[in-house]
Amino acid sequence: MSKTPNWQPVSQLPLIAQMIDGELTDTQSQYQNLQPAYARPHVLDDYTVGRLIKVFGERQEFFGIYAEQLSRAC
Repeated sequence: MSKTPNWQPVSQLPLIAQMIDGELTDTQSQYQNLQPAYARPHVLDDYTVGRLIKVFGERQEFFGIYAEQLSRAC
């Protein structure tokens, strides 16, 4: 990531928690959606698999940012 995060004050902890909770909910939902394909991997084309890897890889990059934000806010 090339941009410096816009660090938030402690007063924004509820917003930060909501963002983290939303990411978790979305990820759990996608995990459930993908479970049927686990036993039948041929149903997902290469583009779809590549897109999933890209999207979830990008999400993973935010873990460190969330951790840093929480350490700054506490």
